[in-house]
Amino acid sequence: MKIAIIGAGIAGTSAASLLIDQGHSVDIFEKSRGLGGRLTTKRLDWAHIDTGAQYFTARDPRFIQQVEQWQTAKAAELWEFEPFSIQNNKLVRSSDNTKRYVGTPRMNSIIHDVAKNLDITLSTRISQVNLEHFQSGQVKWRLIDEANKEYHGYDWLISSAPIEQTQHLLDASPSNLTTVSQQLPRNAHLPCWAIALATKGKIHDEIQGIFGDETISWVSRQSTKPQRTLLGDYHDCWLVHFSSQWSAQHHKDTSQNLPQIALNWLNTYLLPFRENAGQALKCEYSYQHFWLYAKLRDERSALAPIIEPDLNIAIIGDWCFSGRVEGSYLSAAHLADFLSK
Repeated sequence: MKIAIIGAGIAGTSAASLLIDQGHSVDIFEKSRGLGGRLTTKRLDWAHIDTGAQYFTARDPRFIQQVEQWQTAKAAELWEFEPFSIQNNKLVRSSDNTKRYVGTPRMNSIIHDVAKNLDITLSTRISQVNLEHFQSGQVKWRLIDEANKEYHGYDWLISSAPIEQTQHLLDASPSNLTTVSQQLPRNAHLPCWAIALATKGKIHDEIQGIFGDETISWVSRQSTKPQRTLLGDYHDCWLVHFSSQWSAQHHKDTSQNLPQIALNWLNTYLLPFRENAGQALKCEYSYQHFWLYAKLRDERSALAPIIEPDLNIAIIGDWCFSGRVEGSYLSAAHLADFLSK
């Protein structure tokens, strides 16, 4: 079969790889200039920043096997550290037995490993999808991008784009796709502000990851992740994720000085962990990115991908199987299993 996939994140690239192994022909269309989705890495002069997912976990046997393959390919590595958390306005150890992995040397390295033999068209936003019916009973999918270029003759259409974008695409189609669109969860994601800070001021090595509070939900010390290197004259690089609630209140057009808020937060809680007592962290560089579709609103959800064999369309992504990187991969594997029957 000839299959079109929208989105080159972990779900889209994994689905393509699995389907090609089954003998199908697959084309992927990605609106961005690079691969990764929320596993993207921003290349700056002073750092390569993982702005989205900071690590991933593996619980399902099938995904564990995939992670082991990434480790063998040197595309992923175990990030061994003891997390901290905020309790009673203090930073304390928050020990757990969770195994956390990161892509190496960048988070999107696992995407590049999966995608190395795939046919991916970058910087191409699909703006319309049409289902064409023929007298023979056959159905074919035709895709149109923002430049009105057409791609046609596809037996199946798979969307791995953020589910909100997929809903818009289906609702705007001249084909009657309401039976599919109505199955998708509405407002599935919450937003997140991501702030990267390069700082001067030495902090004890034990601080690598912090579970935060109602303002900042998570902090990664990027410079302590496996195979990360500093690209400037500073001591550390941090990635700060503001909480979904805070990010929703201070949306993309906020006038707040987010790097300063993040720096103040770090200085407040890292005071006991500074090598030089009383010396505040100083920001040398900063970068900020607003994720409109970040955290899954209901992380207890165990929704399976939407697969409509009568229309030859499937919707996969990180909204499936309780979200996260593992959920994205499993949604692709679930679809590949279905199409192999």
